[in-house]
Amino acid sequence: MEQVEKLKKRIMDFGVKVGDVIEATNTSIHLNSVNYEEEEKEVINYFDEEEMDFEKKLKEEAPHYGYLKYGLLSKINYNKFYHGEDPVGSRKLYVHSEDCISTIHILARKTLLIANVYIRSSEVKCLLPIDCLGIINIVDTMESSIYNFMEMPFCTDIIIFIGSAHLYIKGERTKDAALHTRLH
Repeated sequence: MEQVEKLKKRIMDFGVKVGDVIEATNTSIHLNSVNYEEEEKEVINYFDEEEMDFEKKLKEEAPHYGYLKYGLLSKINYNKFYHGEDPVGSRKLYVHSEDCISTIHILARKTLLIANVYIRSSEVKCLLPIDCLGIINIVDTMESSIYNFMEMPFCTDIIIFIGSAHLYIKGERTKDAALHTRLH
């Protein structure tokens, strides 16, 4: 959540008005060895402070995260079957989507799991925190699947590249409307 807050501040300070949003382009967030449960508590607290419905927003986005997770798990099996390739050392473990989280590319190594994620567009106030949780959950699943009977990596790096990180300008789109609409 700390990096999301910093990004919000950067958008407010240096963002450019484009239509009904203030936008920062080609930005990134770097999450290093994060814990899902701890991050979830922070996001829930943030949603409570902002008077937003965490459970409802998570439920709206869950099918998209499930699609990405299933795609990556299927890719592990596809690569093993068609290429005889173990996921550790592979560069072929990726999934694409038409939604905001456009690509997830997993690089599993013996001591490090790297997730390179590209988000084409993200509303930073209420969607990005949920997307970060979804990505952490997907990466945790990949760790468990890839390192099933092996020692887990000592470090997990998640690098999230965001093409358009934006905030709706007050009055032009209400928080309530943003929370009750899939923003992808």
